[in-house]
Amino acid sequence: MSYKQTTELAWGLELSHQRFVWVVRSPIASADAAFFTAGKCDDDPSTYLPDGFLDRTKHVGRIVPMWAEQAQILGHPSVGGFM
Repeated sequence: MSYKQTTELAWGLELSHQRFVWVVRSPIASADAAFFTAGKCDDDPSTYLPDGFLDRTKHVGRIVPMWAEQAQILGHPSVGGFM
């Protein structure tokens, strides 16, 4: 996702006030570059998420940089949706 898309998704999650797990990757310059940047990342989401997002959502959301066990998360009974 681009920086703008990442920022918009962050705002949407925050404003929804819903619990979430977000496996987030550092933004890319354009969608065309996604294939070439798949293995590269900035492991510190605070460098590319909106200022204060992590603090404001720490009680309702979990940010996981780069990778998570998707099958385990989706298999949990409390998961109500996937995007």
